[in-house]
Amino acid sequence: FEVIKHMERALHLLASMESTPENRRREQAVQTVYGPALVAIRGYADASVERAFTRALALCDPGDSLELFKASLGLWMFHVVRASFPRARDYATKLMQVAEEMRDTSLQVDGHFAMGCTAFFMGRPAQAMEHFQAGASLDSPSRDRSMTLRSNQDAGVCCLTYMGMCAWLLGRPEEAAPYSQQAENLARQIDHPFSLVYALHFRGWQNLWMGDYAAAKASSDEVIRMSEEGGFFWVTLGTCIRGRVMAEAGDIDGGLERLRWGLEAFRTPGARLSQTLQLAFEAEICLKAGLIERGLQRIAEAQSAIEQTDERFWEPEIRRLEGDLLAGTDLARAETCYRQALELARTSGASGLAERALGSLAGLLTRQNRDEEARALQGEPTATA
Repeated sequence: FEVIKHMERALHLLASMESTPENRRREQAVQTVYGPALVAIRGYADASVERAFTRALALCDPGDSLELFKASLGLWMFHVVRASFPRARDYATKLMQVAEEMRDTSLQVDGHFAMGCTAFFMGRPAQAMEHFQAGASLDSPSRDRSMTLRSNQDAGVCCLTYMGMCAWLLGRPEEAAPYSQQAENLARQIDHPFSLVYALHFRGWQNLWMGDYAAAKASSDEVIRMSEEGGFFWVTLGTCIRGRVMAEAGDIDGGLERLRWGLEAFRTPGARLSQTLQLAFEAEICLKAGLIERGLQRIAEAQSAIEQTDERFWEPEIRRLEGDLLAGTDLARAETCYRQALELARTSGASGLAERALGSLAGLLTRQNRDEEARALQGEPTATA
């Protein structure tokens, strides 16, 4: 909060001064500090973040590649968290181009992370993994981490974090936890609290995917505690995980309340990234509680979000959950959903989600005494991408 106050005071003073080249450089320097500070407190998608980085970009000297990179990185973060993927991809591509032209290894780590993160949420885990691995391979304890302070998140930590999630999606769950642990270790080693919260939050996702609710609770508890202490916006999504865990422990009403609060607080500034996953969490709770109509409403909301934003990383699971919600009343529609989920997962290469869809479809067939069809599924591939 103090940084934001100081930066706003500096901008106020600069606004009253003559617009000289020197003062423009001063304002640019202030904006590139102001933007990351806003991200930490208000979230990536707050309109003030876009204004700060857009102004910083406008103030850049066309020949100053480093300043162009800083401003473009901020705008990439804004657009990817708004789930504006075409814009985000354009900025990510620009980041890679500038980093390679400068032959700056440290900036290349950020560039690969931006490319990989954009691909990940668009449902391309194999492509995303290539970028994350490339970024992680360029990282080292001695790497120049000045961009970590500028962007407020460490790209090396982020790459390792997403490598864990990609590994699970790609059907290699045994690799997921080690990557996540490496991300946490690196964040602690460089002593960067925001990056540590980042790593712990997404580890919570993995814990939920693997059905380890005790570990998910531990992750979300630390995320919420550190976010409340540091004033980080991650308390919103951390609360979503806490709500899912509460419901699994039997507190359905409390879990739904916490999850809805977390999601709405996250979306209030304009954030849309990962909303399909949060809506799926709510649908899972509704399924567990027998709240079928409410669950189907959340699925419809998630499908609408998919069409509006092209966020497809969790689309197969959205379709599978729809099948689960329909399985008690409409077997034919449920089977259609399961088969669509399986095809979507195979096409995207998400073997982890394909295995879930296969299990649901085989179970449905078995309940209808279609044992031969169910057995035949076991020999089918889980990915075609």
